[in-house]
Formats: sequence, C-alpha cells, structure tokens
Amino acid sequence: MSLVDRIKALCRQHETSIPKLEANLGLSRGSMYKWDINDPGIGKVQKVAEHFNVSIEFLLYGLEPKPEPFDKQTILKLAKDNNVNIGQVIAVLEEVKSTILNETTV
Repeated sequence: MSLVDRIKALCRQHETSIPKLEANLGLSRGSMYKWDINDPGIGKVQKVAEHFNVSIEFLLYGLEPKPEPFDKQTILKLAKDNNVNIGQVIAVLEEVKSTILNETTV
C-alpha cells in the first residue's frame, strides 16, 4: 500500500476526502495525489500524521508504532495525562484482572 493509499484509507475512516484534507491543511489542491510520484516534504507528511493522529512511519511504510511498555510509570503517566483518579485506575485494573483470569481458566 502506498502513501496515497494510506491517506485515502484514513480519509474514508474519518469520513472526509483528500480535497477536504488538503484544504484543511493548507496544501494545494490535488497535490497529495502526486505524492507517490513526487516525494512530499517531511513537513507536509507530518501535518497529515498529526491530523489523523498517526505516526509518520505509519503513513510512509505502514508500520504500526510499538506499544509503550506496560509498567508503573506508563500507568501513572496515562492517569495523569487523562485526569484519572486512583479509584478509576483501580476499577479498570480489577476489570482487566477479572478478564485475564476468566480467559486463562477457560
């Protein structure tokens, strides 16, 4: 799948079109359709990546980002960044624990 194909797929997922995306990002009309032939500048690719909240690596190569390691610091950062209190964290962890225990005993 090419860069343009991935952008088309993202547009479909977000119910938009390449012309609308170009207008939203301040890119010239029809320019994205040429990106498989003429390499775009990294700044333009970055704009698209940020718009769809994906990595540049995903747009260029289809590579999914590796998940963050699951550790105490990751949980604390997620809780802080999402304004989650300790009670909510414990509730979610209990649900996950129950799910894992149920799946492993089946």
